[in-house]
Parts: sequence; C-alpha cells; structure tokens
Amino acid sequence: MKRFFLLFILFLFFNFEKSKGQNQANYQLGFRYHYGFVMVHTPSLQQFSSAHFPVYELTFTKLTLGNKEWQRAYHNPDLGLSFFATDFGKNKVLGRGYALFPNISFHYLRKKWIHANFRFGAGLGYIEKPFDRLNNYKNNAIGSHLNAAISVLLETKFKLGPNTNLGIGLAMNHFSNGATKTPNLGINLATANLALAYTFAHKSVPAYDSNATFKKRIEYFVVLCGGMKEIAPAGGDKYAILNASFNVARLHSIRGKWGFGLDIFHDASIYEQFKRNEVPVSQTNITQAGINISWEVIFGKVSFPIQAGVYALSKYKSNGIIYNRYGIRYHFSKRFFANVSLKTHYAKADYFEWGMGYNWN
Repeated sequence: MKRFFLLFILFLFFNFEKSKGQNQANYQLGFRYHYGFVMVHTPSLQQFSSAHFPVYELTFTKLTLGNKEWQRAYHNPDLGLSFFATDFGKNKVLGRGYALFPNISFHYLRKKWIHANFRFGAGLGYIEKPFDRLNNYKNNAIGSHLNAAISVLLETKFKLGPNTNLGIGLAMNHFSNGATKTPNLGINLATANLALAYTFAHKSVPAYDSNATFKKRIEYFVVLCGGMKEIAPAGGDKYAILNASFNVARLHSIRGKWGFGLDIFHDASIYEQFKRNEVPVSQTNITQAGINISWEVIFGKVSFPIQAGVYALSKYKSNGIIYNRYGIRYHFSKRFFANVSLKTHYAKADYFEWGMGYNWN
C-alpha cells in the first residue's frame, strides 16, 4: 500500500501540467491514508483497544454539475465509490477488514483554494476472522464475514493546483451485521486521515433556488418488510421478522419530507425469549405496535428515512419502549420503491429488514 501511495503521488504531478486548460470531464481519483484505533463502546471489547493502525482507502468520485434538479438543490454534491482495507494492527482475532461503499459528500464551504465537506457512505464490509466457537472464540465483536459498512467523514481540502488537492479529515467507520448472526457488538474505527486527489476538471454552475418551482404536498405510503434474526447463544437458530408500516408525510421541499405513522412488528425471536424465561405466551401475543415520527432525506430517486418510534403495544419489555429505524429507499417508479432499513433500540442493532413500499397522494 505504501508503494501504491508513492506511485499515486507521481501520477498526480505527472498529469498536473498536462491537464491545464482541459475542462471536459468531472471525475476525481483519490487515495486516503487513515491512522486510528478501534473505539471501545462496551467493556467487553477492551481486548481491541490497545492497537493504533493504518487504514488505506481508494476513492473514485463523480463531481455533479447540476444536470439534475436534486443536484442543484444540494449545491452539487460529490458522488463516490470507496474501497478501504486494514489489518486492525495485525490483530489475530479480527484478521483483515475490507469495505466497499458508495458515498455522497456535501460541501459546507467552497472557496477557490479551500473546500470543506461532510461525507456519508454505506455499503458492504468483510471481516476475515469472525467469531467461531471452536477456532476463534475470542472474537466477541462480530459473528459474520459479510457485514454492513457505514462511514462518516469530515474533511477540509486545500488546492495544490488546478486539478490536485490535499485533504485532512476525521472519520468514523462501522461494521455490523444487524444481528443476522451473533455476536454483533460491532466494530467502530475512529481515524485521522490525509488524502491526495486528482480531478479530471469540472465545470461550475450557477446557484439554484430549490423552492422556486417546488409545490408542497401530502403523501401516503405503506411499507411491508421481512428479515431474519439470531439471538444468543452464537450459532443458534434464526427467527423470522415480518413488519408493516402505514405512514403520512408532508413533502416539505425537494430535499425531504417529514411525517408520522403506525408500525406493526412480528418478531419470532420474542416468543423464544419468553419460552426460555418460562413466561406463557402465544404467537399472537408477541406482536408489537408502535407510533413513529420520521424525516426522509431525498436525493432524486434515492432517499434515506430516519424514524423514531414508541411502542404503544408490547408485552416484551427488555428493549425498552423506544425504537429507531435508519434506512435507504430506491424509488424505481412513481408509486413503488424498494426499502432496506436497520431497526435499533438506542445504540443496539436489532435486525435488518428488507421490503417494498407503495405511495400515493
């Protein structure tokens, strides 16, 4: 990786003079060197707290030019695809970790010589050595090779030339499988980082008033989801999840909508928990109902709903009365959309849910 970094620097400066005067494309290639540690968010993860180690990241970015209305509404954010790799400080319990995630960067400062941005990314992660009760029982952080990977980054970029910039930032990266396989305490990486990027030119566009042509309206939608969940002990049975949501939302602007609704949850693992505690209960009694408020951030056909809810009906009390959902939706037609979301209780992941939705107004 160090040799690759040096070659990348040479590539940037070799192309520096060659690129002057070009204003054709709108792509960027960057290499980011992170240095950080595993954050211990629970005492049982103290075994991972001592090492500081590098993380290497390669990012390919498309700089939006305002060709679409939602791009202009967000002042032309950057769309990227990142791959990063680390060995967790040569940790024998975790092995190597990899992640591939699409991301979007929002600019909150954009001057000629300095840019500042916030980046959010979500994709797939891979842990080389998950928990195994015979061969790797010390890994109490994560129980599966394949996981969700989430990344947030605050970065300041300084222009070194017309097409080259240097970035300095702070990042948080998270691995979790959403309780599809235990253990699932998750891995949080906190890093400081240094980046070097080469831009294949890009055009500027005028400012855009997103509310000039927008009309507010009320929408109604229903979402049906399913999933699987594993509970302790590790390696046990998986239990089915079935959920339905009924919502009303006000499309406040081209950027987002807020709303409220009713959620119905059927989690088969609750029946097993009651059974282990010798509490008599029927399958119908494990159904939970909750009311929610939500905010959905919209980027064209892709949106990110964030939901906070309270159980109005639930005989299972171990997780408390408050739940949250964080999701992503793809609207592939005017009425139908695909939905993936993570349900949590405070900072504890409960399960992933996958489904479809239908909206109308």
